[in-house]
This record gives sequence, C-alpha cells and structure tokens, in this order.
Amino acid sequence: MKKVLSLILAVAMLLSVASVAQAAKFADVDENYSWAEASIEALSENGVITGYEDGTFKPGKSITRQEAITLFSKALGASAESNQEIVNFAYGIYEVDLEECADSYAVKQGAYLVYRKVLTIDEVIDYLSADNRNLELKRCEAATLIAKALAADNWLENNKDIDKTLTYADVDEIPAKYIDYVYYTTTLGIMGDMGDNKFGPNEMVTRAQVAVMIKRIADMMNFEFVGGVIARIDTLNNSISVKTADGETLKFVVNNSDAVYIDANRATINDLEAGMEASLIFSNGALYEIDAISYTEDETFSGAYVSQKTDTTGTTIKIENVSTGAISSYKLAANAVIFYNGEAVENVEKLRASDYVTVQISGGLVVRLTAQPKEEVITSLKVTAVDATAADGVTITVTDKNGKETSYIVKDDASVLKNSVKAPITDIVVGDTVTLTLEYGVVAVIKATGVSKTLEGTIEEITISNATSYITISKDGSKTRYIMSRNCTVTLEGDAATVYDLRLGSYVKLKTESETVVAITAEAVESALQVTGTIKTINASYGLVIIEVQTASGGVAEKQLFIKDSTKILDSATGKSFTIKNLKVGNIITAAGTEKLGVYEVNAIMVLQ
Repeated sequence: MKKVLSLILAVAMLLSVASVAQAAKFADVDENYSWAEASIEALSENGVITGYEDGTFKPGKSITRQEAITLFSKALGASAESNQEIVNFAYGIYEVDLEECADSYAVKQGAYLVYRKVLTIDEVIDYLSADNRNLELKRCEAATLIAKALAADNWLENNKDIDKTLTYADVDEIPAKYIDYVYYTTTLGIMGDMGDNKFGPNEMVTRAQVAVMIKRIADMMNFEFVGGVIARIDTLNNSISVKTADGETLKFVVNNSDAVYIDANRATINDLEAGMEASLIFSNGALYEIDAISYTEDETFSGAYVSQKTDTTGTTIKIENVSTGAISSYKLAANAVIFYNGEAVENVEKLRASDYVTVQISGGLVVRLTAQPKEEVITSLKVTAVDATAADGVTITVTDKNGKETSYIVKDDASVLKNSVKAPITDIVVGDTVTLTLEYGVVAVIKATGVSKTLEGTIEEITISNATSYITISKDGSKTRYIMSRNCTVTLEGDAATVYDLRLGSYVKLKTESETVVAITAEAVESALQVTGTIKTINASYGLVIIEVQTASGGVAEKQLFIKDSTKILDSATGKSFTIKNLKVGNIITAAGTEKLGVYEVNAIMVLQ
C-alpha cells in the first residue's frame, strides 16, 4: 500500500500543546469564531486538531515564528515518515549555515524548507534567531510563508506583467516586500479581509486562522508522500520503481514537467540511480515532485555468496571473504534493492553459491546488493591508466563504450597478453583496447591489443612525474601531447640515453603503442656559440684548445674548443691568418661556432691579445 500522509495530518502536532482529544465541539469556539468553526470541526473530527485539558481550543491564541516554520515544513511533508531521510539529509547540508539558530526546536524543519527551495538560509535565520523565534507571526508574514510553500516565487517570476493591485483599505500598511505574496494568497482565496475590507497585515495569526489556512491549503493541494529506495529507472518509458519500507515495489510515470531534485539540485529522470533514497510528492493524485539523495553507505563488503535464509523476520545472507575464508551473515532491509547481472530482481532467489556479491550496508542492514557469477568477462574496454604505485597493488583503469570509467585491482599472478604475446603488466599502456576477465572482482586475465605508430617532430615540453610523464612535440605548427610509458626507451645520436638527456628543440621520432610513447629516438640540438676567454691548453695534434672563461656569477670555467681544418683563425692586430700552431697559452681569443651535446666546434677564432 502507498504510504500516504495528507497535509492536514502533517500539521496535527503543531496545534496540540499539552492538549487532549476533543469531539467536534470546543467550549470557546463560539459565534465569535463562526468563520473558523467548520474548519476546526473538520480537522477535529479527523483527529487532527486537539484541544486543551479544560475542553477549550484557545482559537484566539497567537502562534510564534518558530511554530510557523514547524507548521509549514510539516505541511510540505517534514513530519512524514517517508521523508525522514530527506529531512536529515537537508539538515546535514545546512547545519553549519544555520549554526546560530541550532538551539531552536525548528532548525531541522527550517533546513527542510531551504532544501525544498521554499526559504533561503537568510530567511530561516531571520525566523529562528534567538531574537525573533518567539515573536508572534504577523498576517503578512503568514501570507509569505503560504505563498512560498505553494511555489509562488516561480509563478510571480513568470507573471511579472499581471496587474497585482490590491483593493484592501489598509493596502498602504502592507510592507512592499509582502505585497506580491498577499496578492497571491488573496487570489487563491486562502487569506482575505478581516472585516471592513482590511487585510490586517500587522495583526497576529491565531490558532483559529491557522486551522482555516490548513483546511484551505489541504483542500487545494491534497499532498501525499511516497518514500523508499529507487529500484529501477526506465528512461525509455519515463518511469521509476520505488521499493517502500515494507518491501512493496511501486511504479510511477514521470512526466517531463515533473520536478526532479538530487541532493537539492535540479536534475532529470536520467540522473536518477537505483539505490537512491527518494521521496515522491503527489498533489491531487498527480506526481508533483521527486526528491532523491545520493546513496551513502556505512559500509561496503564484497565476497563469495554462500547461502540465504528467509523467515518471518526477513532474509539473511551469508558471504565468504575470498581472502581469509571467513563467513559473515548480513540481514537485508525490507526495501533492499537487489541486482543480478545488472538487472533488478525482487529477491535473492537467483543467486548461486560462489556468485560474486557486493553489499552496501546502512544502519546495520543491507540496503543494496549486486551479484554476478564468480567469473566475469568484460570486453571492448579502453585503458586510461595503469598505476603500479597503488597501496592495493597494480590497478588498471578503463572506460567502456559508454564512457563509464572503472578501476580494478590486478592479481599479482594475472595472465597478461599483448597482441597475443605474453607480456608484463608494464607493457599495457594508455589507449590499449583490452578484455578483462575478473574473478571475484579482481583482474585475473588481461588480453590487450595495441596499434603501433611512428610520429616525429620537435620537442616543445617534457613533464616528468611519479604518476604520469608527458612529452609534447610540434610539427607544422601543431602541438600534441603524449603519455610516456614508464619503460620508454630513449636513444640519442645512436646511443642509449634517458629522458633526462633530452633537450627542448631536439628533433625526435616517437614510437607509440595505442596512445602511449614507448620509444624515443632523438637528434641533438645544435646551438650557436660565441665565447671569449684565455687559452690554458693547446693540443694541436687533436685540434683541441681549452680556454678559461668568466661565468655569470663572477667565477671561472673551462670550455673545450675543437678546431677543424676549415676553422679560420685571424690576428686582430695584423689581420693575418693563423693556424692552431700559431696560438699560444695566454692568448685571449673570441671563438664562434656551434655547441652540440656539450661539444664546441669552432668555425672562426679572432686572436684579441
């Protein structure tokens, strides 16, 4: 059965303060309150309104701002059992923001009104602050709360051009910020004049008036609430199934116009997920709003399914820890959501011994159970990361064809094949297409396919880190960044090197597998050289001259210059050409040429002194 709570039942507690149940008549609801008598009697006969021990209702007693927050939050379902998860969740979100009114008994209800977009944080603080909470509620304030509870802000925003002129004799006494809300409640017939065509904006709201307001809103909206866990979402037919606390599964059609919220944020039916706690709000029998909260479990456990037992107290399952062999028992909540091979099922009857199960536990009970055979083969996956530094061992992260990303732990003895050849896990690189075989959720077999390519260009940037290293090359004005494999080999001028030997501007050829660089072949960069220094050593046989130069810091350093047969050497004083044999230790020279891999080849020398 649908768990239903009507609006008038929701506010019953507000109107009973140290009171006892009465029949339809109260001693003090006399001809002076004839305008409220029918509403009071109707609510009383339904057991909603209770009077005081002396047989009175105290219809003229004012209500406070704090009581008003409680009233209107309950009118929107805050006291409904099916909404308690939402109420608690809302308080968890706004508890810090509402800290200054935390000692108010209505603070949770205030948070709920913020969650439902009825009031803002600042408005709730204004109502529940220590200075304001016990102030009596004015009629203009009541009009505002009623209007906001009925989503008047949206209507007013969409109807700015409507003439909202009020004809009350005391319209000038209504503060400007309340005018639109008074117009709204007046138009709906929920509030009206107090006699002599006066609205009485600054008069206090009484218990009798509250009874009339509740009855009018109840007749207009007839709110009902259904709460539970989302068991299935059918986006093709725009429907959802909700499993209630007593284990019954109910199906509802969701129209595009229905408001859907997840964690207080506007969403669509496509954003809902099985396992979310949800409250469905109905008005006059039609779905009005869906409030869902992201699932948060106290504990998650995975293992091998052993058995189940169902009796009058419910269903209990046993799960074996595949690492230790220990067996634990878990009791299912009545509205636990159960999936087998990705399909929602009503119970655990389809599970078989040794199936791989994952249970999510909240409040000591299993609220979500997913199960599949012990071994699962997943195909058409693309590798996005391989992490050998994870605390649990090597992990592989993949995306499926729908773009969903998942990480798996890889067994130490996992079988790895790359292009049908046995390979170490380090050969699996980003971009590889893989098929994973899982045993109890852990990767036991990897079959990978990679496509080799050769690319070339000039190094623009190199980023080296413990996690992922990158190299960026440019060609024809286009820059591209690539991931470098941890085992990437580097060859520089034909010799084995490391990535640290590479220089910006070097011309490189990259060998890639899938989207990852596995080998780099580089040519050294030649840069122009011009240096001035004093000759310290000359070896004419090897064409070597060592000079001492001043450094930028004021020190000295040595540079080895290699003189070629074609090198031109001129004496600045005479203009005569020299050879290396004419040079002397102590000569001050300026040499021009190129530097490559730390070797200075000189094209010309000018002897200065």
